[in-house]
Amino acid sequence: MTLEQMDFCFIPDEAWVELKTYYYLSEDHNGIRLTCSETHEERTVGKGTAITLHPSSPRLRAERPAYIKLCKFVLDCASSLIAHGKLEVSELVKRLSDDDYLANVKSSDVENMLKCYVASKQLIASESGRANQKRTFLQLSQAGLEREKIRSFAGSMASELESLSARIRLIIAHNPTVGTYREDILRTVLEKHLPERYHVATGFIFGCDRQIDILIYDRIDYAPLFRESDLVVVPKSAVRAVIEVKTNLTTQAFRDSLSLISEITILDSGYPPIFKGIFAFESDAAEDTLCEIVKEHHAEESWDFEEEEEADADADADEDEDEDEDGPYPIGRPFDHLTCACINQKSFLYTTYRKNDATRFMPILVKTHSNTGLPNQVALFMEHLLCYLQFGGAKPGTFHSLQNMLGSDTRANTYCNLAQEDWGAYFEGADLEEKMQMEERITNIMHWLEGGTSTLPTLTE
Repeated sequence: MTLEQMDFCFIPDEAWVELKTYYYLSEDHNGIRLTCSETHEERTVGKGTAITLHPSSPRLRAERPAYIKLCKFVLDCASSLIAHGKLEVSELVKRLSDDDYLANVKSSDVENMLKCYVASKQLIASESGRANQKRTFLQLSQAGLEREKIRSFAGSMASELESLSARIRLIIAHNPTVGTYREDILRTVLEKHLPERYHVATGFIFGCDRQIDILIYDRIDYAPLFRESDLVVVPKSAVRAVIEVKTNLTTQAFRDSLSLISEITILDSGYPPIFKGIFAFESDAAEDTLCEIVKEHHAEESWDFEEEEEADADADADEDEDEDEDGPYPIGRPFDHLTCACINQKSFLYTTYRKNDATRFMPILVKTHSNTGLPNQVALFMEHLLCYLQFGGAKPGTFHSLQNMLGSDTRANTYCNLAQEDWGAYFEGADLEEKMQMEERITNIMHWLEGGTSTLPTLTE
């Protein structure tokens, strides 16, 4: 990339302990003129000197966003790995390069990414040993230590829940009491972090006879139809979030919670969608097992018309048995499904939308993990909830502070699609207007959830 005047840059071939950042001034027959960003002293280097734009350079951020994302990932992971001391450069580069996310990145490029942050004093380089056997170590600068404290703060919600919920287990073995207490703990934590606009309660949505563990509704624009302490009955238009809480999430409990969520979607206008979450304090279920249950829950039913006629003939006899069967619940409308599921300090999975090769929106299931073991699950759950609780008075982009605190060390991987190609308005025979309306709805909601706007625009009629 050709350098332009005042580009923010560094010289990667310099020794680690001598790295600095510069502003590019000009180039002539005498060489390349630079000025040190820290001391403002000018310096001239040879015309063949390799000079690289720093990731903080506005031009590089605009022209190569994917590279900037890689650099930030390297910085966040390196910071976590050396948070409590220092690490030799060769060992740090090896540990970073072993990550799948950097599988196609050369070790020398990873090293250069580290060098750029040493140059800007976000990492500190030091040397030890004799001249011909010097070893270079990296450690965090003061700014880096402060950044790690912020990441740890974002992950501390998990510790808060864990310490409170573990205490009762030490003295009480009565599961219903423990479960009720833990629901109260989660409600208390939510109340501390949610805007005053919302009330956190337990109760019912008018029109649904299933009690909901945690019901979050707008208490500014709506009043409950019934309220006694924290037990409420609220109109469906007031509901902004529903959360099923489990002390110990079994696979059957997970299926039951998904069924409840599918029932609630009938009451959800979907614009904006209701946050529909599952929160568990502990679980022996593997993350991939939970993902498979979500996938099966939304599986498309394949119909055999002859078998269907026979089933209809026996419908009366099997009526009671059929009432006990769950789903599957194919997704017919956008956001008619689980929003996210969190197992404290173990797993976090969520749903979102992406366009497939046919440029159709597809609901997908995503699972996350921290590369450095940061307990980020509760923070991510809270982040998703806050994004769904945006309202017209909020400024765009103000609900992503926790995710920014966690940094790019938190990785998301698509597990599977949750629908077939012809889901929703993509079914064979649907007209173009139906498809465009569904795509407009998804586009607007995704933009809203990502902080691009504080309110959803009116849908095109």
